[in-house]
Amino acid sequence: MWNQSQWTLCPVYGRSTDALPMGTTSLDRSWMLNSYPIFKVSSYVTNMEFFLTVIGVVMVVEGMPWFLSPQGVKKMLLQILPLPEHIMRSMGLVLMLAGLAMVYIASNYFT
Repeated sequence: MWNQSQWTLCPVYGRSTDALPMGTTSLDRSWMLNSYPIFKVSSYVTNMEFFLTVIGVVMVVEGMPWFLSPQGVKKMLLQILPLPEHIMRSMGLVLMLAGLAMVYIASNYFT
């Protein structure tokens, strides 16, 4: 049995693991790390936590106009109603592309 002084920090996740004794090589650690499903689950949980956080923030931002000025939202919707569909689709496409560009920039330049 290994004693606690023989455990080390995981080189990939940076936290203590009970499965990686200090005597193993980096290659052994990678192989052992991939064979333990708990690490894959924690990675999945982190991604799901981030996804749900983003969805929650979007819901808060989308709900703010409805809460702060419901009359203003009604007026805005009445102004949008006569717009042709191709204009609305173009506006939607521009907004989606701008959102994708923001995600791309954030993931490539701020990480």
